[in-house]
Amino acid sequence: NNSAWSSSWGGGLAIFNSNGELNKIYTGANGLPPTTNYQTTCQPFPDNPFFSLPIGAVTDNADTTWVAMRSTFEGKNTIVAFHNNKIVDSINFPTISCHKFTDVSIDNLGTLWLSNANSSEPTYSPDLNLNFFNHKRRIAGADQNGWGVVTTSDGLLSSSIYCVTTDLNGDIWVGTDVGINIIFDPSQPKTNIATYTPLYQIKITAIAVDALNNKWVATPQGV
Repeated sequence: NNSAWSSSWGGGLAIFNSNGELNKIYTGANGLPPTTNYQTTCQPFPDNPFFSLPIGAVTDNADTTWVAMRSTFEGKNTIVAFHNNKIVDSINFPTISCHKFTDVSIDNLGTLWLSNANSSEPTYSPDLNLNFFNHKRRIAGADQNGWGVVTTSDGLLSSSIYCVTTDLNGDIWVGTDVGINIIFDPSQPKTNIATYTPLYQIKITAIAVDALNNKWVATPQGV
């Protein structure tokens, strides 16, 4: 529907039409789940129970937009799905936990990839490796609800994931605190993961893919 989506760390999700005009703003007061006070507790903020932090929005081939939330109470409504600018579904995290997601990407199979990293923030939330979700439940290693996780035992460099993106070949690039992993077959992510050795032992804070499939990688040492 040619809408543009913008998530905000200030606590909302803005939808713009193809002319750049603001269509609607979603907050905790009209549909987004409340964010927990992850620095001190897994409960919603007592002084602002409608405070919500969407960390990213991605759109699939069916024009459904999936919005990932940073940290939701007991893992409920971790992902919210929109179609025609209306909420049509919400997805719970598979375990009751004080998770904290920081980035989201979508691949050619419609799988959502969610990164997490505690960084230096005080928090009750542990690092959760690389989580993925496919609503059609067709990815190897996923549970009956479509959730799965790639861990260090599968070849992931670290459980602390700062960013994740999908390149033009459909490969998943995962930025950790000690380098990059690449998943070459997202339909079998636990058995098709490799380490990108040129940036080994370097913290990767962001990865962008341009029109030529070049990767632009942000690190504390530079780009």
